[in-house]
Amino acid sequence: MTQTKEAAPKKARATKRRVRNAVQPLEDDEFGLAEPGTVEWAVAWAGLAAVSGDEDREAWDPLSGEAWQYHGAMKREGRWIHTFRHRWHPRMQKRWYLHVPASEGWKPHPRPEGESLH
Repeated sequence: MTQTKEAAPKKARATKRRVRNAVQPLEDDEFGLAEPGTVEWAVAWAGLAAVSGDEDREAWDPLSGEAWQYHGAMKREGRWIHTFRHRWHPRMQKRWYLHVPASEGWKPHPRPEGESLH
C-alpha cells in the first residue's frame, strides 16, 4: 500500500519590501494646470500624441466613450511634467497614464491667494 504525501501548505513569509517610486504628497507649489488655448496647452497635447502614437488626438473609444483627459502638471526633480489619463485606451485595451515634459522654463500661473489643493 502506497501512501501519498500531501504537500504541506506554504507558510507566508513576512518580508520587508521597499516600494519603488512611491507617490509622495505634492506641495501646493508642485501642482498646476496648463490653460486651454495657451501655447503650453498645445505643447502638452502635441507631446501626448508623440508619446502615445495616437493619430486621433483624443483616442476616443466608441465602446466606452472614453478619451484622453488632461490631469494637470506636477513638478518633479525641478521639472514640470503634464499628466494624461485614458480610462480605456482603444489600442492598448487598458487604462493608460502618460507623462509629457512641459516646455523648458514653463510654470503654471500661481493660484489665487487662499486657494489650495487640499
